[in-house]
Amino acid sequence: MFHIVAGVVIGIIVFYFFLMILFVSRYKKCPTDRLMVVFGKTPGDKSARYYHGGAAFVWPFIQDYGYLSLRPLQFELELDEKMRASAVASAIPGVFTVAISTEPGIIENAMTRLFGQFPNAIIDLAKGVVINHLRLVYSSMTEEQINADPQSFLRQFEQKVTKELNNIGLELLNTNLSDDAKAVSVEKPE
Repeated sequence: MFHIVAGVVIGIIVFYFFLMILFVSRYKKCPTDRLMVVFGKTPGDKSARYYHGGAAFVWPFIQDYGYLSLRPLQFELELDEKMRASAVASAIPGVFTVAISTEPGIIENAMTRLFGQFPNAIIDLAKGVVINHLRLVYSSMTEEQINADPQSFLRQFEQKVTKELNNIGLELLNTNLSDDAKAVSVEKPE
């Protein structure tokens, strides 16, 4: 009888030990420079939840998790092609810094559109948005307007690009357009 009771007690202890290991191994911490996305079966009608810093318990088998880096991503662009209908093109070298936003509402866009993407893919996506909006603003102003008031050009650009970047979960942190943008005469193709 004693052997049966001892076996049951040892079995219960082993069961609780493995259960405790399971729970401890599924408690995930999130560093402050990352966004932890828990997906799968989540409370409410959302397909994923996010944690910025702190920690969360990720249920085994029904949930999983991953991270989005909140570190800034920087890229350079030099637009030296024709950006307007006229025969004038400008070389506009610039350095742009973007990051995944931590603003409520925008962060959900990042979870939906950027989760699982490598940083280079996020940079390529941001480059496309930036190039399109630089062209849009550049084509709406004359060369004289840009040279006379470069801050107006920059404000218009930042205003337009911010909304599009927010739609994909990014925010524009910094824009540095070179002051030595030069007008270059380009012949129109026939």
